[in-house]
Amino acid sequence: HQAIAAHIDKEIKKISKKPITHIIATHFHTDHHLGASYFKGAKVISTEYTAKRIQENPTAMVESMARRTGHPLKNDFPVTPHKQLKQNIRKKMTINGVPFELITPAVAHTQGDLMVYLPEDQVLASGDVMVHKVNPNSHDGNLKSWLTVLAEIRKLPVKVAMPGHGALMKAKDIADFEIFMTDFYKAVLTTFNEGGDMSDVRKRVNLDAWKKRARYEHMIGRNISAVWLQVEEENF
Repeated sequence: HQAIAAHIDKEIKKISKKPITHIIATHFHTDHHLGASYFKGAKVISTEYTAKRIQENPTAMVESMARRTGHPLKNDFPVTPHKQLKQNIRKKMTINGVPFELITPAVAHTQGDLMVYLPEDQVLASGDVMVHKVNPNSHDGNLKSWLTVLAEIRKLPVKVAMPGHGALMKAKDIADFEIFMTDFYKAVLTTFNEGGDMSDVRKRVNLDAWKKRARYEHMIGRNISAVWLQVEEENF
């Protein structure tokens, strides 16, 4: 929201005095785009799906974030993205002399994810397609497809990844996250194929790996439920 955007703006100014001309919304979850209204005149870029979700009920988005943060957020409002990209493309762009590539992968964290890759620096801003030392959220995406996207990331020359949550990730962190997500999917799928039910997944999941990451209590049940339903649908 506005206060966090102001903090980000302050930190950016320590590095560069250039104006903020563009904002890239990695997906529709409010914590990743609501502060865009702080940067007056900046053009917002997103996928078509993200733009659609932002336009559907902007008031509900602000109210939801207000409940989660405990702040009224009276001056906050979602900005409808000015440029909207189709899914499953890679688009090269240059802004203010900086070349980069916008990657809109298949369904992963959401149906409308967008990642930013800077080939000269080998830096990837992944949005919530990757998170570091934080438990992921599989509720609005599809984990089987997400694993395909992580395999594609593995093919990119990436020295540093900027995840949607958590500290910067190096190559080992990226590899570990893919293994973590793969193991979770296998645990759910195997339990389903063996005729178990959703409650049996906890017996097979490596809970110690989940407990080492933030948001364990909040996310473990939601993720098991979401991925179970995804596997059920895939095998219907």
